[in-house]
Amino acid sequence: MFLATFTIFLLLQQAVKQAEASHAALDEEKAKQLCKLAAVLAKTPNVAAHKFSKLQSVAEAASDAATIAASAAGEASGANLSTVFKAVELVARGCAKDTTAALADLQAKALPAIINGPKTAGHIAETMWLMFQASKTTQGAGTNKYCIGRRTSATTAQTLQDLQCPPEWATDTTPLETLDGTAIDATGYKGLAPGPAKVSSSTGSTSCGFLLSGADDATKL
Repeated sequence: MFLATFTIFLLLQQAVKQAEASHAALDEEKAKQLCKLAAVLAKTPNVAAHKFSKLQSVAEAASDAATIAASAAGEASGANLSTVFKAVELVARGCAKDTTAALADLQAKALPAIINGPKTAGHIAETMWLMFQASKTTQGAGTNKYCIGRRTSATTAQTLQDLQCPPEWATDTTPLETLDGTAIDATGYKGLAPGPAKVSSSTGSTSCGFLLSGADDATKL
């Protein structure tokens, strides 16, 4: 997907070079918020792995307990003791059954999140990459032409990871109990601070050929 984005960048870059940039850059702090969100969403499979592992451990423990209780019931010397072990076996098998059902339910709920979390993260990262490339002097951007930065200058980040975006290839498979609550919670993307995301004054308000101008408001979107 990055190859496709790079091709789009090359095509758009020519259009930007042919006309003066007259649109606002994305504020670097807002870019970092978006990148952090992408990094968090990319960890969705890690959370699913944690939940699956936890339920699987419970199911295995319950199954083992049922097997041990059944064996003990058969070896018990008295009827009362045998009855107790049989009761334990029934409870353990019920727990194993409930946990297996919970695993199936988790699979149905987790699969869309596992797919859409990293997919959304990829879309954000690709958009940031496109704007980041347009902000690098090595790609032909001048001091007054950039799409991520501040009022008077382009970002000094050397890589997307410097802006807190996730790497192109995910390598961390460590299970996580939950996603970063400072970035996302049950109510939405709480890590995205309210307010304009564009640079609204000075050089940055007219430095990016891809975005709206500093004077444009939400009605122009």
